[in-house]
Amino acid sequence: MEGKVYRLYLEGRDLQGPEDLPLKDLAVLLDGLGGLLEAFALEHGYDEPLPASLVGVRKGSVALEVSVSAALPLEEGLFLPLEEGQYHRLGPKTREKAYILSKELVKEDRTLKLERGGKVKPLLGAAHPVPAPTPPLVLEDVLTLYGEVIRLGGVEPKVDLRTPRGEYHIRARREDVKRLEEENALYREIGVRVRARIAREEEGWKVLGHPELLEVLPYRPGDPREAFMGLARLVEKSLRGVDPEEHVRRLRG
Repeated sequence: MEGKVYRLYLEGRDLQGPEDLPLKDLAVLLDGLGGLLEAFALEHGYDEPLPASLVGVRKGSVALEVSVSAALPLEEGLFLPLEEGQYHRLGPKTREKAYILSKELVKEDRTLKLERGGKVKPLLGAAHPVPAPTPPLVLEDVLTLYGEVIRLGGVEPKVDLRTPRGEYHIRARREDVKRLEEENALYREIGVRVRARIAREEEGWKVLGHPELLEVLPYRPGDPREAFMGLARLVEKSLRGVDPEEHVRRLRG
């Protein structure tokens, strides 16, 4: 398989070369490393088969040469966050796999390092352990959403809503879906109240699963032209009787 070759070193006090690494420990290392790369690939839109393979084992502690598809942004997306401990930059599955592999290496007092840019730096293991992922804070709350209806109905009735923060697939009763269909709500903006499970993540709150529709709000999207004209009328009233030159002189002091 063509790809970019990375040299990884497994170091530990009991390791001088590949002959010192028991086969079962090599299997754990390769399984953990394969799981880490697979999770990273899937979270970056790559489907199986995993675009990575072992192309050599060399002297020097235990040196592994791994060939990975050059299209995967491994250096910026995986290796750099691991080196610098910026675990929030990793996807949840990748971070979990990194923690599992790191924990296995810590048990044996071993560290996995990467040779990059002429330098060898630790990625994970005893000398650079990956902390356990923090369990997300999950709450249930009632949310108000506004957006465009992009789909209605289905075997399990739903209202699919496109909002500025993304799409939501909202579970609904058949009578609610039917009423929206009768009102020609498809491709129109509506407001809804939903019951949803939300999780606290690094970048903010995220809705989990499919929210439940509680109420369709009596909402009518505003006309931008109408809003602008209303603002103009308000400004006109507030500036009535104001001398522009005198006003500017006061602002400038």
